[in-house]
Amino acid sequence: MLALKLKIREEYLRLLPPLPPAEYEALKESIRVNGLLNPIVVNPKGVILDGVHRYRACMELGIEPKYVIKKFNDPLEEKRFIIESNLMRRQLTKFQRIEAALPLIEIERELAKKRKLSTLKKGDELPDPQKFGERGEALELVAKKIGVSHETIRQALWLIENAPKEELDKLCRGEKSISRLYMELKSRMERPTENHMPSYVAKLLKPPKVNYTLKISKYRNSNLVVLMLERSIYEEFERNCRLLGAKPEHILTKAIEEYRRKIKRAINHKKNNARN
Repeated sequence: MLALKLKIREEYLRLLPPLPPAEYEALKESIRVNGLLNPIVVNPKGVILDGVHRYRACMELGIEPKYVIKKFNDPLEEKRFIIESNLMRRQLTKFQRIEAALPLIEIERELAKKRKLSTLKKGDELPDPQKFGERGEALELVAKKIGVSHETIRQALWLIENAPKEELDKLCRGEKSISRLYMELKSRMERPTENHMPSYVAKLLKPPKVNYTLKISKYRNSNLVVLMLERSIYEEFERNCRLLGAKPEHILTKAIEEYRRKIKRAINHKKNNARN
């Protein structure tokens, strides 16, 4: 059997996150001292599927690289193998793993479409293209493969679209968690102005599927306004405040002030009616 001429395909290379120079030099030194321990994986045409950096190190060191041939029936399966092999070997932060795995989402969707079409018999009606390989199903599958939750991937996708580059760099370095940055940015974007405080109070106290009310009443006809709120309700209220970056005491003060204004208007209205 003739030896294959190994080659790098740029399309496949773009699927991999860059290897830091320090890590590449450490890999090269390991190969120089110990030889190539893990053979390079190629397809029948000699295109490298796993081991691009090992191949380059071997070329620079003048070492003939060992390789094994792996055959796939579909180029999409080759791409999936490239990404998954890279994710298993590399030391990446959670955010870097998600970034590297993003192409897997579309790959899994496309493979799902092909599987569904392959099961059709002659005369069968074609399924709705919109229902081929649902994105949610692909996200769930990819999340399991890289060891994170579906919600974590969803938050990471939102951050990639909305977060400043310097914040994304912190995620890549592992200096901040995905959930923490997501909550911080969402709270900044959704924080209301002073003029919208009353409706904001209502929003905090009445989230979907939760029914409870803020009860504020006058105490024994005095000017003291008493806030009556059950402990469990207040804890939920406080959590919502933290989530949206608001101070509970500030919101409650606004609510009480609004109530006192209503009481004052009612008293004045009653006095005016009595005079008439």
